[in-house]
Formats: sequence, structure tokens, C-alpha cells
Amino acid sequence: MTSTASSVAIGVAVLPGKDVMQGARDPLALPVQQEGNLVQELMPPAPSISEAVGYIAQNSAVPPRAQQIARIGPLSSANDRTLKASSVKYFDDGQVDVLLQTQTPPDLYSHMLRNVGGKMWATGGTPSGEIQISKGASDVHAAVGSPVMTTAVGVPVIDVATAGVSKASVEFDAWQGIKSGDARVQTDLDEMMLFFNTHNTRPVVSMRVEAFHFDKQIRQEADTQLFNGNDGQEFTTTNIQVADFVTSIDLTYLIFPFGYLQSVDEKGPTVKQLFEKFAKDGNMLKALEMSKEVHFDFEALAMLVKHFLSAVMGVSVNVDVTFPMMNKTVRIYSKNCCSSMVSSSTCSLGCQLLCVPYVCTMLYRGDCGGEQHVVQDIRSVFKILYEPSQVLELIIPQLRAGVPNLDWSALAGKRERAAVDLVG
Repeated sequence: MTSTASSVAIGVAVLPGKDVMQGARDPLALPVQQEGNLVQELMPPAPSISEAVGYIAQNSAVPPRAQQIARIGPLSSANDRTLKASSVKYFDDGQVDVLLQTQTPPDLYSHMLRNVGGKMWATGGTPSGEIQISKGASDVHAAVGSPVMTTAVGVPVIDVATAGVSKASVEFDAWQGIKSGDARVQTDLDEMMLFFNTHNTRPVVSMRVEAFHFDKQIRQEADTQLFNGNDGQEFTTTNIQVADFVTSIDLTYLIFPFGYLQSVDEKGPTVKQLFEKFAKDGNMLKALEMSKEVHFDFEALAMLVKHFLSAVMGVSVNVDVTFPMMNKTVRIYSKNCCSSMVSSSTCSLGCQLLCVPYVCTMLYRGDCGGEQHVVQDIRSVFKILYEPSQVLELIIPQLRAGVPNLDWSALAGKRERAAVDLVG
């Protein structure tokens, strides 16, 4: 049995941006490539819960509050989910057991990211470029016709590590994922099914931990006007947020590597029907997009991490925990002169400024009513099959390595820095 490349990480590779300590750009934790065969060989065993983590888990209930979803720099948040819990479909226990005995699917996105995306991130740019896939499935129809299983919604789960990946060329879709305008995925339904199976790889999810405190800055300025009969002295106080440390920990290796494809609307078209609609659509701006969602209690994990840093590591300053996410979308579209012009930032800006071409484009694409030609109704549900306390137990070594040895009680106290600037 040959080894298949996987994106499972046992360490953390952080590529910070130039202004990361000022919070302008988040550090990026890239999955580290590791060879492996079966899924069960690469998924970490569920750890036993230590006494410290058990105590924290029992005494750190997440307070009820509205879910806060915010974009993190150019990235999405792993908390950003559109499917309600009641409508989520996923593999049952027997299917999970079967998939554990399946070869780990190759992660082409992480391969692209390591070779191109990391450099672009470090320089503040956006990844771009097309990658041709020379080796892939020799018989697409046989691959689709012999899946590992077919889900309850009629979507085959293909062992692409054995059957071969889709040969359709792909390109970065900024930081969100990948896209393809290859002729293979325009009309052939089996090619489309293999393509979405090939790139239905787990999203890249990091946990970003930032500790910060506030410094009080007092400015004293002379006032030219009289105040109570004397020359006035104006004092302004500003609280300045100061980052003490920022660390990013990869969580991708904890996500089960198979996503469950389903339509966002249970009563609407199925995934196969959406494929058929795209294949028959003659619109030059047509597109079909799949979005990946990770269903896991990220807020509970964030709360556990904050309590661990405070109770065990003595971090007594403010801590913010967010979950940046990449490789969120997979999109196929019709590649032609019209779609190239619309996707060009220069042409798009020109159309918006001229207004009339912009309105015509929206009408033609179906944005203003009528038949929609850009369909974003496919979801792929991924899950982290561990409890939040187990995830905390697994990432404690990275947390300890990422926290500097500072005098936290001194930083937590109120600081004052007088910056006197007399004007006038």
C-alpha cells in the first residue's frame, strides 16, 4: 500500500504578517505535510482528560450570548455557518468507521498553499495562479460508479486516493478556496462529481490567541483660551491596546477529513440536480459554489483556553481567541472573455463607476431577480469529533510553547504613561 500525502499537522508553522503585533494581520498556521495511509492512522486518539483540564471544563461554562461572527483580516471565521443544527446531515457511526479505514484523501489546497500561499501571506499579497494536475483518475466514470459509500442524500463519497483525483486544472480564489473553469467540469456530471470530491478536503482552521493589555496615555496640552480666569490646561486620556503575544495553532488535523455534501435547502434541488442545472445553463457568467462548514463548539473551546491560560499559566491580561479559516469554498464557472472581465478588479471597478454596464451585468447574471446563474447552495459539513476539553488537552503543548515568560501581574495592573506635549 502506497503512502498518500496528507495535511495533518503535528506542529505549528506560523507565518506572521508585517504588522501582526499591531493586530493588522493575523498569523497563519499552515498544516505541516505528513505521510500516512488510513484515516485512523492520522487522527489523534482521544486523550484522557487531566485533572487540571477536567476542573476547568467543569467550572467554565460558556455564558449565553449572541454568536459573534467577524471576518479575520482576509479570512473567514470557522464560526461562520449557515446551516442550522437541525438541518445538518452527517455520516452515522457506521459510516465513520468505514471512512476511518479509507485512505486519507490528498489535500491539493494545502500543497498549493505551502508552495505559493504562505509566501503571498508573508508579503501581504493575495495568492493567485493556476495549477495543472497531470496525474489523476484514468477512468472518471468508473471512479464515480464505485464509491466508498453513497450518502442518504444520494452523493457518492469517492476514495480519490485510490481511484485518482480530478484532472481539472484549479486556481486560487483569493484566500477563500479554489476555483476552476476547466472544460472538464462544464457539462460532464461525473467529472463534476469527481472534482467536488477531490477538493472536498477539510478547511484550514487555526486558533489565534492574542493576549493584550491597555496602557493609559495622558496628553497635556496648553489651551489658548482662558479657563476659570487662568490659562487653560487640557488633559486627554486615551487607552491604547498593547499586544503582549499573538500565537496561532493549527486545528486542521483534528477535523475529520471527509465532508458531507448536501444542499442548503432540504426542500430545494439536490446536489445532483444543481450539477445538472449548471451543466445545462448557457449563461456566460454561470457559477456553482460549495461552501465548507466546520460544526464544532468553538466558543466552548475559546472559553476553556482563556481559563487555562489564566488558571494554569497565570496569564491575567485580556485574551482574545478567534478561529481563522481558509479553503472554505470550491467553485466551478464558465471561463470565457465575459467572465474574465467581470472577475477582473479593474474592469469590475470600471463597470461600477459607469453604472450602466454594472447594472447590465447584474441583470444578466440574475442578481436582480429571475433565474439565478450564480448558485451557492451546496454545503459540505465537516466536524471535529472530539469534545472541546479533549481538543484543549491535545493543544496544551502548543499553548505552552506560544506563551512568553512575562510578568503577567505587572501587565494586568493599570499602567500610566504621561506623554506631555505643550502646544502654543
